Amino acid sequence: MPPVYENLFDFAYIPEFERLVRSLAQKSQQENWSYDPAQGDLNILKNYISHTYKKIAGESKIAATANKACFNTGLFAPSNNEIFWVFTKNANANRQPWYSHGVYEASDIILSDFSTLPERASYFTSHEELIYDTNKELRINAGHILDANRENLERIPESVRDKPFLPTLLLGAVEDAKIKVRQNYRVAVPQYYNNAIQFLLPLCLTGRYVPDVALVVSRQDNFYIGHTCLSLQMAYNNARLIAKPMADWLLP
Repeated sequence: MPPVYENLFDFAYIPEFERLVRSLAQKSQQENWSYDPAQGDLNILKNYISHTYKKIAGESKIAATANKACFNTGLFAPSNNEIFWVFTKNANANRQPWYSHGVYEASDIILSDFSTLPERASYFTSHEELIYDTNKELRINAGHILDANRENLERIPESVRDKPFLPTLLLGAVEDAKIKVRQNYRVAVPQYYNNAIQFLLPLCLTGRYVPDVALVVSRQDNFYIGHTCLSLQMAYNNARLIAKPMADWLLP
C-alpha cells in the first residue's frame, strides 16, 4: 500500500492534467461536466476527481504494485466498465512518487497487473441514508442564513437581499420546498460534506418555479436543521460526489 497523500497532486506528477481530464470526460458516460458548455472548462469534473481522490486516499483504496498504482474514479464507460486512473512509478526521485499514465476501462490490459481492482469511494452504508424523511421536523436557522456578516447572505439574490420581508420570504420558500419533497422524494438531493450526508432543498426566492439557492439540511437525532445556503454550482459540486443528481432542479 503506497503512503497516503491527501492531495492528488502530491501523490502524482500530472503534467497533462487538462488533457487527462478531457480524456476522462470522453470515456465516461454522457454527462455535462461544465457550467459553461461554450467554454468547455470541465470544472465540475475537475472538482469531482480531486475530491474523489481525497476520499479514496482516506479509505486506503489505492491499489499499488512495485511499478504501478491505480484508483477507481467512480465513473463508468458506455460499456458499463468502471474507469480507473493509472499511474507508473516516477523515475524522478525528487518529484511525486507516481507519474500519471492515463485513464482506462477495467477491461484494459494495462490493469492486468492488479490481482484485485480497488473499489469506488464509499459515502454511505445504506441507501436509506440518501432518502429524506418527510415525517421529521425541519428547523430553520434563519439568523445564521441571513447574517449580514456571513457568506450565506451573499448567496441570496441581490434583488431581495436587502428587503425587509426577506425572513418571511425565506420561510415561505422553505415551506414550498417541503411540499415539493413530499410530492417527490428525489427533490431532496443528498450531498457529501464534512464526512456526512446532508440534503439540498431548492429555495425559490425570486420566482415560483426556478430555484435561486440550495438550502443545506443536516440530520440530527430526531429532526433536521437547515443552517446554510449554497449557490446552485456549489450544491451540484457537492452532490455529484455521490452520484449524478436525478432532480431536475439541480443541473450544471
